[in-house]
Amino acid sequence: MVTSPLRLRERCLRSLVWWGKGMVRFCAMAFVLAVIAYGMTALLPGSSVDQSLGISATSETIAIAEEHRGLNRPHWQRFADWIRHPLAAQSEVWQLPVGAVILERLPASLTLGVMALLFSTGFGIVIGVYLVRYPASLAKRLATSLLIVLIATPNFWLGTLLIWLFAIALGWLPSGGLVRDVGSAASGIGIASVKHFLLPALALALPQMALFALLVRSGVESNLTHTSVRTMRALGGTRRRVRWQNALPLSIAPLASVVGMQVAIFVAGAVIIENVFALPGIGRLLLHATEERDHTLLRTLTWLISLAVVLVTIAISWGMRRVDWRSYHEDQMR
Repeated sequence: MVTSPLRLRERCLRSLVWWGKGMVRFCAMAFVLAVIAYGMTALLPGSSVDQSLGISATSETIAIAEEHRGLNRPHWQRFADWIRHPLAAQSEVWQLPVGAVILERLPASLTLGVMALLFSTGFGIVIGVYLVRYPASLAKRLATSLLIVLIATPNFWLGTLLIWLFAIALGWLPSGGLVRDVGSAASGIGIASVKHFLLPALALALPQMALFALLVRSGVESNLTHTSVRTMRALGGTRRRVRWQNALPLSIAPLASVVGMQVAIFVAGAVIIENVFALPGIGRLLLHATEERDHTLLRTLTWLISLAVVLVTIAISWGMRRVDWRSYHEDQMR
C-alpha cells in the first residue's frame, strides 16, 4: 500500500508534535527534580567547611572558608549557578569539577549494574520457565519457598555470605576491591577486573532474580490458556516450545516494567554493595559525599540518578508500545 504525500506529512507532523511535547515534559520534570535535589541537600545540617575544619574552628575561620567556597550566598544564587552548569560545578571536597569526579567512578557502577541486570533477568527467566514444567510438585514448592526467602534477604547479608563462601572458604573469587589491567585507562575496567564484580553483582541481583523468576512463572502459567498458545499446542507444538516461544513472549510486556523498577533498586543497593566490597563506584561516592557534606556533589549525583531512572522508564514504556505481540503470534501460528 502506497502512502500518499499528504498522509506522510501528517504522520511527520504528529511525530514532531509528540516528540516536542515529550521534550517539554522531560525538561519540566528535570527542573522539578533539580529543585527537589537542591532543596533536600540545602536542608541537611552542617557543611563541608564544618566537616573539614572540625569542632575546634572559630566562627571567623568558618566564615572565611564559607566565603571562599561561596557557601554564604543566597540559595537562589547558588541554585542558579549550579543549574546552569551542573557538571562543571566545583566539588567542595575534591576541588574538582563534579563531572570529572563522577566520570572517574562511573565505569565501576555501570559494570556492576549491567552484570546484576543480566544475572537477575537471565537466570530469573530460566528459573521461572523451568518451574512451570512442574505444576504441582514438592520441588516446585521448595524452589518457590527458597525464592521467597531470597526476596526477603538483605543485600549486605548476601554479600557477607558470598564473601565468606567463595572468597574465604573456597578461595575462588576476590573478596572486594578493584585491580586494573596493565595498560588500561585510568578510569577503565579491564578484563581481569571482571571477576571482582562477580560476587557484588550476585549479591545485588539475587533478590531481584528471585522476584523476576516468580513473576515469570506466574505470567507463563497464566498465558498457557491463551488462545494462541492452545492453538500452537493443538498444531503439534511440544510443551517446551510452547512455553518458550509462545507463553513467555506474552509475559514480556508486564515484565518489562519490572526491569525499569530494577534500575532504581540497583542504584539504591549499589550504595551498600559497593561499600561492602570496596568498589570505587557511584554508590560509594554518594555515601562519601554525604559523610563529607559535599552538597554540590551530592545534589548533582541525586539529580543525575533520578534522571537516569526516568529515562530508563520512558525508554522501556516507549519500546513496549512499539512492539505488537499479536502480529508476533500470528507469524508463529503460520
